[in-house]
Amino acid sequence: MIIILLGQEALCEEMHAFKEFYEIRVNLEGSDQNSISNGMRDAIKLIIVKVSGTSNIIKEKKLRQEILKPEVYINEYKLDSLQDGKIYGTFSFDGNEIRKLLSKNGLPLWIGSSEKILSYLPCSFETSTFETDFASNKEICIKTKLELDGLASARMLTTVEPIMDLTEMDLLELLQPKSILFFLDSLTKRYDLDKWISCNINDGFGLLMEEAKCISSSHREKLLPLQEAVTLFADNLYEDMQ
Repeated sequence: MIIILLGQEALCEEMHAFKEFYEIRVNLEGSDQNSISNGMRDAIKLIIVKVSGTSNIIKEKKLRQEILKPEVYINEYKLDSLQDGKIYGTFSFDGNEIRKLLSKNGLPLWIGSSEKILSYLPCSFETSTFETDFASNKEICIKTKLELDGLASARMLTTVEPIMDLTEMDLLELLQPKSILFFLDSLTKRYDLDKWISCNINDGFGLLMEEAKCISSSHREKLLPLQEAVTLFADNLYEDMQ
């Protein structure tokens, strides 16, 4: 009897995890039907990218008509708002139908698990800054980290942040003047990982930038805006693995 109950509990957990995987949360312009419909179209693009492992798939002509009728693939949705006053829609897609859509059109399906990557934000470990409003800088840093984690999660990436203990701080001090890239490669290996992404909110003079800029193990020399950087990083990663 206990074995049956454990099996049922495990099955429930698996089904819950399956449902969560196919849930997409997007910001809506309002709570009217037109805003919800636009949100559905944004959400189906995101779930297709997540399930396929590539952002380029959205350009496929085979999917254009399906993206215009996302309600066919949605089981349920709910609206909510946070303290920031924005309205969000959480859309639960029918996983079987989404995978069937890609399969029947001969499009890629990502069947692997979430990949762990090193995420390094220098602002998370700074104790001083050129900016006079240090608290404001830290708030922007936290928001950047949350945005990075969210974008990474949407692409089946799990971010691992270094603890930056004395050994790692010494390594940074030793290598950073010569090569921040070599430091990031060394730091990544210390956590038994292969890939990394690093984002800065300050420029080379310590001044706050309008938006965070990132480099990664897949675009080592080119600073890109956060969303563009995660998209390129994930596309390159899954292209190599498929």
